[in-house]
Amino acid sequence: MESYQIAEVLMALIIAGGVLGGLGIAAIAWVKRKPQIGNAELDKLTESIEGLRESVDGMRDESSEIFDRLDFNERVLSQIADSIRAGQGELPKGR
Repeated sequence: MESYQIAEVLMALIIAGGVLGGLGIAAIAWVKRKPQIGNAELDKLTESIEGLRESVDGMRDESSEIFDRLDFNERVLSQIADSIRAGQGELPKGR
């Protein structure tokens, strides 16, 4: 690397460090100004989180049931397709 390229890289690093340092100072000032969370708010947040967990668990159960039904349907359709290929059956006709 040429000396002028090294100087440019060092200058970029110094500028980046200054920007990141400034952002760090701003973040510390913002955190210090924020009001502290009280016990009542913490209890509400805890209840909300528990409610969300219960909802997610319910959705997991429902999606598991849906995947089981999908798997069953895929197996049935595969069996029907195999029997048609073997010449042993036909697709049901629509009414």
